[in-house]
Amino acid sequence: MKNKAYAYLLCKSSHAIKKNRLRKSTLFILKLIILMLISSVSIISVKAQDNDGDGILNIADFDDDNDGIPDNVECATTNTVTNGTFTGNINGWTVSSSWQYSSNFAFTETDNVSNVTISQSLNNLTRTNTIIPLTLTLGAGDGSNSLGGTGSLRILLNGIVYATINNSTVRTVGVNNVTISLANGATSNFVPYSTASMPGFTLQTFTLNIPNGAVPDTAVLQFSATADADDWSLDDISVPVFTCDTDGDTIPDYLDFDSDNDGCPDSIEGDENVKYPQLNANGSINITANGGINGNGIPNLVNSGGVADIGADTGQGIGSSKSSAVNACLCYKPSVTSGTILNTQYGITSLGRAGINSGNWPIVRKGGWVALEAKAKGFVPNRLTTAQKNALTPVEGMLVYDTNLDCLSIYDGTSWKCFNTQTCPDVL
Repeated sequence: MKNKAYAYLLCKSSHAIKKNRLRKSTLFILKLIILMLISSVSIISVKAQDNDGDGILNIADFDDDNDGIPDNVECATTNTVTNGTFTGNINGWTVSSSWQYSSNFAFTETDNVSNVTISQSLNNLTRTNTIIPLTLTLGAGDGSNSLGGTGSLRILLNGIVYATINNSTVRTVGVNNVTISLANGATSNFVPYSTASMPGFTLQTFTLNIPNGAVPDTAVLQFSATADADDWSLDDISVPVFTCDTDGDTIPDYLDFDSDNDGCPDSIEGDENVKYPQLNANGSINITANGGINGNGIPNLVNSGGVADIGADTGQGIGSSKSSAVNACLCYKPSVTSGTILNTQYGITSLGRAGINSGNWPIVRKGGWVALEAKAKGFVPNRLTTAQKNALTPVEGMLVYDTNLDCLSIYDGTSWKCFNTQTCPDVL
């Protein structure tokens, strides 16, 4: 009996060891499978954009490049919806059989339908500020057989429901049977209304403001109708986005530091008094050194009370930032003639009219150190190569033409300065 008990214990112990090994093997295999699954998964990280690095994300920033010109001023919006007015047809939309076209609008009047859709893929949705403003004209109709019927129309973007329009069974004048339910942070100026005693579709134009944060650049806009006997119509659908690109460099103007590609930053070419020392190297306003930004991301330098402000308003206007024919970094200003008028005492002329008896030239030319005059001759300073110029023993004020650099060089007492860029004192 003792031997049998020992044999039983030995067998049981052996069985337990096998079970333990099996358990460990199973756990190892499970861990290996999990590790393989994790390794095979691609993790996609989406980083919210802040192009100007001012701490306000593009979706909430009214000046994405910090040039002082608000995005909606710098880049007029265009409608990203194709054929939102249903002009002549329903092209551009993907529709179920229940949605139809008539007289420049889309509608559904089929009874007893559920989730019949009309949709379209929209682009450039991130080129908006804070919200995506969806504007449309909605029609709610009761139809001839709709007494006691109901209907709903859901508005979705990127598969997310942001609004549901409901048409209830109430048909009493003065009682609103068409109402809206908002979801996922959307807001709207929709006003509930009644269709009682109204033939056809009763219309209302309203805007649904959809939060921009969760919506990608390309997403599907969808209208999904459910109805017993009530009808729906859609027209004038629009979503304005910033898409303009003046110089055609694929960078939209509201992100482009030089929208017309004339070599002068938009911040300088705006209609206020921004100067070069107030800029970063890329042409944006240096907000750290010049008063920061307001709550909407517009540099305070050009806001009311800012050092560069001239209009007591927020931001600056377009100025010449979209005109490559005008470069505000060059000097187009007339000479200043105010102050004490001084005679020009020294002159060289090829016209033979110097002196009191010949028009009092050069004294008649005011405000200069020296006057040079000719009709058919040019003034030619000494022409030297860069090497010849550097071999001189220069003195302050020495002037030569550098034939290698193709510029007028003037020695300022420390080094030679190459004068080849025209500019205005107040820009510097």
